[in-house]
Amino acid sequence: MKVVHFGVGNIGRGLIAKLYRQNKFEIVFVDINQNLIDNLNKKGFYYVINFENGEKYKIRSFFAINLKDENNLLKELKESEIISTSVGAKNLIFLEPIFAKLAKINQKDKQIICFENGFRVSSYFKSILGNCQFWDFVDTTIDQIVPNSDDLNVYTETFSEIILEDKNQKIRLKGVKYLQNLDFFILRKLFFVNTLHSGIAYFAYILKINFIHEALNSEIIQSYVNQLKNVLQKVILFENSLMSDEEIDIYFKNIIKRFKNPVLQDPVVRVCRNPVTKISKNERFDLLLKYAKRAKLNTAELNIIYKTFANILNFDWKSDAQAVEMREKLATNPQVFLKNYTNLDNQEIKLVLNFYQKQKR
Repeated sequence: MKVVHFGVGNIGRGLIAKLYRQNKFEIVFVDINQNLIDNLNKKGFYYVINFENGEKYKIRSFFAINLKDENNLLKELKESEIISTSVGAKNLIFLEPIFAKLAKINQKDKQIICFENGFRVSSYFKSILGNCQFWDFVDTTIDQIVPNSDDLNVYTETFSEIILEDKNQKIRLKGVKYLQNLDFFILRKLFFVNTLHSGIAYFAYILKINFIHEALNSEIIQSYVNQLKNVLQKVILFENSLMSDEEIDIYFKNIIKRFKNPVLQDPVVRVCRNPVTKISKNERFDLLLKYAKRAKLNTAELNIIYKTFANILNFDWKSDAQAVEMREKLATNPQVFLKNYTNLDNQEIKLVLNFYQKQKR
């Protein structure tokens, strides 16, 4: 069996590639980084390495191809049973042309899985592509912390979770959970992992703390985490009244334990990267605010979210292209920037900018 996977970053080469190889799939990687493509094809293998216990899993039976190599790519897509992505939800639009061409020449049943951070991103991708009723778009949520590496190998923590929507698929992957009601689990992971992780990082950047595990030793950060956890817990319990406070507490403590792992050495600036994406509409903080309002949280509770928006605005890392872009737009007209990129109303924008001025790094 064959899978074509778009995106050869750490998640694609790590958690996702390992899943496919454990299920005996041949992998065709697709990317735009020709140097990475050449290195993968030249070496022919690499390792997914658990940085906690040193275990290695060898990834082979793959080759990589450039997105621009349309003829060969269409051939591989046509022959595949599964097509998946880990390119970033905002970048899926750039895959529309190749999928449109595939739809004209091949309409057999395929699973399309978007392993992206966000809410039902596979369904979102289906809406981009339009009339593709013959393909099965499977929503998912995945969770594993994967720090940057300087070589082809991928370094991961022990914990991992992959949940796929159960749609009675013909091909079912070993090593994943299949659930019919996926919404709650997507939100739980999106808020308690992605949103909390980012929130800690942006505050830590203001305090000039270098690593996530160091940030969690700060009393100021701990106070912020407790306030944000209170918000997240109320939102999640509102969405799923069958879950208990105790279950949320256990889940939260496990997340914090993972973040605190000193072996991870997770740089704050890595977690803060791409601030324009993270502050944007339908992203983690925008969705949290939307669900917090739906749960009728009070002003003090909403303020912790607005303060986090302000913290994001303070990320001015010169090596991050989006941070540089954001800095330029804030200097020109901060109100217009927030109006264009977020769903904040005028009063909320005023509140966020007030917090921003008070919290400047």
